Amino acid sequence: LAKQERDPRPPSELVAGIPDDLERLCLDLLSRDLAKRPAAPEVLRRLGHTPGEPTFVESGPGESLFVGREYHLRLLHDAFDATHRGRPVAIQVYGRSGMGKTALVRRFLGTLRQSDGAIVLLGRCYERESVSFKALDSLIDSLCHYLMRLPDARAAELMPRDILALARVFPVLQRVRAVAEAPRRAAEIPDPRELRRRAFAALKELLARIADRRSLVLHIDDLQWGDRDSAVALADLLRPPDAPALLLILSYRSESLATSTLFRSLIEHSRDEIDIRELEVGPLAIEEAAELAQAWIGRAARQKADARAPLRLRARQIAREAEGCPLFVNELVRHAAAGGEAQSKRSGDILLEQVIESRLDRLGPEARRLLETIAIFGGPLKQRLALDAAEIEGDARQTLADPDAQRQRRADGRDLPRPGPRDRPLAAGERRAQAPPPPPRAGDGGRRRLRLRHARGPLPRGRRVGARRRLRAHGRRSRGRGPR
Repeated sequence: LAKQERDPRPPSELVAGIPDDLERLCLDLLSRDLAKRPAAPEVLRRLGHTPGEPTFVESGPGESLFVGREYHLRLLHDAFDATHRGRPVAIQVYGRSGMGKTALVRRFLGTLRQSDGAIVLLGRCYERESVSFKALDSLIDSLCHYLMRLPDARAAELMPRDILALARVFPVLQRVRAVAEAPRRAAEIPDPRELRRRAFAALKELLARIADRRSLVLHIDDLQWGDRDSAVALADLLRPPDAPALLLILSYRSESLATSTLFRSLIEHSRDEIDIRELEVGPLAIEEAAELAQAWIGRAARQKADARAPLRLRARQIAREAEGCPLFVNELVRHAAAGGEAQSKRSGDILLEQVIESRLDRLGPEARRLLETIAIFGGPLKQRLALDAAEIEGDARQTLADPDAQRQRRADGRDLPRPGPRDRPLAAGERRAQAPPPPPRAGDGGRRRLRLRHARGPLPRGRRVGARRRLRAHGRRSRGRGPR
């Protein structure tokens, strides 16, 4: 109780020779007011750790293998160079799942980090998030980390007048000391629309002040999951007057674009006033895909000493079978290096369809049932509807719905479920439209119906509306249950 009601005694009262700065730091860390306790970056700064101004803010998986894409990198550099004329540039980086959009952007941002010292802030949209401004939420987190790593005086120089309005919309900014100590302009803003107007005007001013001092790049990934409010905010951010001279990279899956409210709204609000460019990421050339296969083979050989020699001979064949898709190249190499039997009996070539079937064989019964149901539907559908139709309940339902462990919700076949953390998802893709994928394990009647459904292709969009009853029936039939 005494510790809660009284401040701690200074260490110098107990032991002689305590440095003043360390004593002050200890007392601040023990402050009864949690808001006054310094955060980790402030502790490091006061301990003399001065790494310099941060230039790159990123969290995520390690670096992946990368080959080719010189043309794409050149266009990205052209867009970046155009910001030096004092105006913002937005560039759309789009393509089908598995084509290497993220790897391309990461390679580009890495070169900026080394050559230009650009400040890079990263964000990402998540489909299941229900927060406001989905496309900006994680970007603001990255901005917050950047500001927290700056010396207090330098961060304070960047603060706009309405920074507290921005902190009300994005409370994470209150962790920044310069934000918490910013002067308060006026009383609370009761009108939500006025609050948002001031908040995003403050964001625009803050980013402009950063861009005035250093090159600034923003990257938002998976834009197809964004919302309309984010589109309006991004358009206002890039629109004159006083738009920050930054590069905004917007990455998205092209197959999901038709359902993206953010992108349609962004184009509607900004096409005539903002420099918006496009960059499609398609399959690699066969030579580049073979080079990528060789690189993956080299990595596999470090794990399995006898894998290199026979696999090197197959690099070009793997590239052809993958049809230039980097994800398929990786999966084919991994399967072959593991001693997989997915080969043509005539030619000995590794066949992608058989690799996919091998992956499906390792699925648990619930995951397999869910995939069969999704495949029948033939188009995008909500997760809850898919789980209901597959009649998955209890622990299995929770496991399959885990966004960090599963990627089974896509109905076009590009993201298949995985049974465990070591089994990475395989994007099946619309590889050969004229041939259905391997039939799932169902009763004979269910097998025939599934093959017929795949051969007919996806359902028309209009027939997906109100499909709960029909989808449940298909789910039962695929497992040999219910009337046929």
